[in-house]
Amino acid sequence: MEDWGQVAAEVAAGIAEVGMICTLRRAGGGATDPWGGGGDLPTYHEVIAVQSSRKVKDAAGSFIGVTQTVLSIGALGIAPSKADYIATNMRASDVTTDEEFITVAHQVDDVEVTAPAGTAVKFTVVLAD
Repeated sequence: MEDWGQVAAEVAAGIAEVGMICTLRRAGGGATDPWGGGGDLPTYHEVIAVQSSRKVKDAAGSFIGVTQTVLSIGALGIAPSKADYIATNMRASDVTTDEEFITVAHQVDDVEVTAPAGTAVKFTVVLAD
């Protein structure tokens, strides 16, 4: 029987060897009001990712001229979600303001989880361009 926790660690180690530092922005929680703000501030988390791209096909299998940016992230850290933003080649300590971060980051368009036997080993994140 396979130890999927160990496999997740091996995948994360492989990505760490060849990947780049990225910063993931997670929106703050809590209630806000439109006049006074409120709620929690966003948090920033460093992840290591391998970047690639893939061409999109239509239902008939023809390329449609769209290329997606894809990040492979090990599943030992924070789990990305579609509400997050990611800036590639940026450390969390380099974030000066949230407004500046949003101008260089990409919103997460989709997250695919590779989870054999229910244990997440890798996140495939598609960035909105």
